[in-house]
Amino acid sequence: MKVMGVKILMLVGDDTVRKKLYLLKNFGVIVPIWYDEKDRISRARELMGTGAMFNEAEKAIVFRELDKWSKKDLKKLRQIVEEMKLEKLNIVLDVQDEKRLKEHDFPVDEKHKFYLPKPWEDEKWIRETQELAEELGIHVNAETARVLLNRLGQNKELIYAELYKLSVEKTGEIREEDIFEFTPILKPEGLENFLEMVGRRSRQVVEVLKEILASVEVSLVISGLHSMFRDLLTLKLHFPQGEKVNWKIVKKLSTDLKMSTGKVAKFLGFKFKGSSSAVNILDLWEVKEIERALVELQKLEQGIKDGLLEPCVAFHIFMREFVYKG
Repeated sequence: MKVMGVKILMLVGDDTVRKKLYLLKNFGVIVPIWYDEKDRISRARELMGTGAMFNEAEKAIVFRELDKWSKKDLKKLRQIVEEMKLEKLNIVLDVQDEKRLKEHDFPVDEKHKFYLPKPWEDEKWIRETQELAEELGIHVNAETARVLLNRLGQNKELIYAELYKLSVEKTGEIREEDIFEFTPILKPEGLENFLEMVGRRSRQVVEVLKEILASVEVSLVISGLHSMFRDLLTLKLHFPQGEKVNWKIVKKLSTDLKMSTGKVAKFLGFKFKGSSSAVNILDLWEVKEIERALVELQKLEQGIKDGLLEPCVAFHIFMREFVYKG
């Protein structure tokens, strides 16, 4: 049943940043009601029964994360909506999956969908990062966006917050050097991205190593490197010679070696639909190199424990000898 004078919008999807930007663009005053508010139903009834505060088209009540509301409370909310008699009011229903609300049959006037790119859709993440930057009045090229993603991971809330900070610090073009200067590496994503750089033998390891050691325990860095080289060696020894990388091979190795398909795919450079060009890390390493790296890691760990090696210097030497050769 359509409620006269009330406009109901549904925002669907997991992209919380785009949802917030949509609300800010379309409404002057936003009053959120969260799923974990103990008095959410009584507050909803009070707000929607007060015409003085909301009798303007640019104001809205936003019911956040309705997926998490109980069926009982959703039913009560639906009844409150039906009983409303205000002349003007915007109600926004925020959900990740609209199926959760189907049985309650909210009379929705407009529906807008906001979804994050899939984890393997690298190019979409880069484009979205660039678009957010443009909306903030700054510009980042594709490689700078990639560096930012490497440091923050695929966390859009963090990406937007960092771009906003950069837009205050700088104007115009944001360069890679600015990211290295202003943007910290966040764990655990930062460590994971650092390990990927090591696997790809990227020279960027030199630029991020100091910050990694400042933000992550040395023992965790060593443990992460050891696991990465061990997995790399295992795959190198078991990958069928002469075979081309395909999904069947990825699945078989994942099952045989009890290793996640995502990890196997990343090592083999398997390209998911929508992802950017991937690198087959196995092709970059020889078995003897990996074995030597594992031995030297053990020596490095013991030297640091005994106080004979300064971590930053020891890691730089290790990286120069095994990773980027320069």
